Amino acid sequence: MQYTSARRTFFAANAISHRRFPFRLRATFHPATLNATYLLCFFLIITHIGRKIKRIAHNLILIKDNSDMLNVFLRAIILYFFLLVAMRLMGKRQMSEFQPFEFAITLVAADLACIPMSDNTIPIIYGIIPIFTLVILHNILTFAAIKSHRFRKLINGKPVILIDDGKIDCDILKKCGMTANDLLESLREQGYFKIGEIGYAVLETNGKVSVLQKFANAPVTNADLKISGGENALPYNVVVEGRFMGETFGYINPPLEKDLIVKTLEKENMRVRDVFLFSLDGNEAFIQSYDGRVVNTILSDK
Repeated sequence: MQYTSARRTFFAANAISHRRFPFRLRATFHPATLNATYLLCFFLIITHIGRKIKRIAHNLILIKDNSDMLNVFLRAIILYFFLLVAMRLMGKRQMSEFQPFEFAITLVAADLACIPMSDNTIPIIYGIIPIFTLVILHNILTFAAIKSHRFRKLINGKPVILIDDGKIDCDILKKCGMTANDLLESLREQGYFKIGEIGYAVLETNGKVSVLQKFANAPVTNADLKISGGENALPYNVVVEGRFMGETFGYINPPLEKDLIVKTLEKENMRVRDVFLFSLDGNEAFIQSYDGRVVNTILSDK
């Protein structure tokens, strides 16, 4: 009886909010297992929707003589969304921040999606299953790289120093397949145009170059000037493109009421739907309307 009561309590608690159940799953299963489960569910839903659309189109005789074109159209939609979800499950990194194994998996996944998309003789499942396998492989490799430093070094490589104490290491530059122009271009992308101001430059595993300036050329900070009392804080975008950002209000401390935002806008003869961006930094507000009007003001209920 006690076990049955515990089960009823668990399911009753999860029936209150549909958001709670996934978080309980995350606390129980490994993220790789959850990603695979989410991807499989998405595939089943998209496949079902695709069959429904195809059946409706044929019943309405919209493309009766062009069934091959309809087939290609539906394949493109299904594989596009499936590939989009697969890339999302692999992480949020930008292309320029991919590690070598992540970049290789992305290229292979894209190629696998193109084959069944354009060839009607190949079943679409022949493209989906390999992509699904690559997502699982990516999660396994990522997990192994997190747990093992040696494995991480094996598949990702290690950072190398290109400029050591103001001197360019020509031998290392050649081993990395870089020319002097490649190095200078990377430095300019980081905002350093004078090579003489650089003390150290490191080529990271993702191909980017990190720079440390010489002490004499480093920018002056508040600590150098012994200035204290200030504090940096993240600004909050409370209105974006004419809509309140509800989640943002939950992070603001002390809590901020939407009525105060509306009153501030009314003082400037604006409405919420007229605002392109309302950014709040403490009590300082930056407001820009769709017509290009920019206002910097202080948030106040007076």
